[in-house]
Amino acid sequence: MKKHLFFAAIFSAILLNSCSNKSAEYLSMGEQAYTSDNYELALLNWEKVMLSSGNSGKVDPMVYAKAGDAALKLDKISKAKEYLTIAYNKGLQGPEVLKNLSLVYKKSDNLSYEITYLEQLVKENAESAEISAYNAMLFDAYVRSENWQKAAALWDGLSPDNKNDKNTLNNWLIVQKALKNDDACFDISQQLLKLDPNHRDALEIHANHYYHKAEALYQREMSAYNSKKTRSQYAKLLKALKLATADFKVARDQFETLYKDTGDKKYAVYLSNIYTRLSNKQKAEYYKQLSK
Repeated sequence: MKKHLFFAAIFSAILLNSCSNKSAEYLSMGEQAYTSDNYELALLNWEKVMLSSGNSGKVDPMVYAKAGDAALKLDKISKAKEYLTIAYNKGLQGPEVLKNLSLVYKKSDNLSYEITYLEQLVKENAESAEISAYNAMLFDAYVRSENWQKAAALWDGLSPDNKNDKNTLNNWLIVQKALKNDDACFDISQQLLKLDPNHRDALEIHANHYYHKAEALYQREMSAYNSKKTRSQYAKLLKALKLATADFKVARDQFETLYKDTGDKKYAVYLSNIYTRLSNKQKAEYYKQLSK
């Protein structure tokens, strides 16, 4: 009996050693494949490591993390979520795992979990060289979830490159519009128009700004002149009209671009009013008809 037990023990040791050698081989093959951007082969080999162990509890959580990363790159979201969650639950909660889990839930359209992992990523890696990139990811998620105040609070944590990125600036404009910060919206629209002269929202904000600025000046100075028709007041009116005309022309050019692009009648209304102020009756009537 003891003899049988002895040989059984030896066989088990040989089998375990063989499995261990196989696992090491699969691990190595997986690493080589991953380095060569062959994520399909990398995932296959790391899954073989899981199978060859016979007991998932003995598999290094890093194997699950690597497999989850490869699956994510292959857009195999279900597998990526499974393997990354196992790695996370086994205590592997470094930045790559947290970032990949957030991406998994972004692709799964689960904003709540995406934000949960991103917030942990930002909190635990505040001193990392990658923190501005992590902040940018969280900022984008906050905007998509309409967490305007949280997004605004995170803006200063973005790098200059992030802040000058067109998509990030567009999100910043969305935040400031939601918070009704008109001055900030105008400043952002100027930045966006430098990157994209046909950016629709930025054009509209910019055009509205110059139109209302010119109209306010026109109304104020005309009212002042009508109440006190002196030579000095007339001179002041002419100076104001010159400034208003310049601003009306800026608004005109931008509203014309918007109208040509969209055909929206509200822009024709603005253009009719502007041409009235510019004493162009023909164009004023033309856009008046288009606005009906």
